[in-house]
Amino acid sequence: MNILNIYPAYRSLLVIWVMAIKDIRSSLTERAFMVTSIIIPINFLLLFLLFALTGGQAPTAIVLEDKGPYAQQILSAMEHSHSFIIQQTTNADAQNLMKKGRL
Repeated sequence: MNILNIYPAYRSLLVIWVMAIKDIRSSLTERAFMVTSIIIPINFLLLFLLFALTGGQAPTAIVLEDKGPYAQQILSAMEHSHSFIIQQTTNADAQNLMKKGRL
């Protein structure tokens, strides 16, 4: 009796292992693949760290022209988050803050 015929799950695991071994052998022989597989995760890590460290408490101007309940809920959620410093203002004042570099 063949174990692969009795348990189909073993066949799937065998295929996974064979593909993993093939990929490892391929990465060891192809230097460009190895360099790429190392550089891309490091790049993502650096970008996520950059945004996580500088993204906290970002100054944000809100021009709220809608006084409905959903707009108030969104404004409340943004005010209670730890990612924004909310400044509710008019459109002209928001443009001036942008030009001055305060937003």
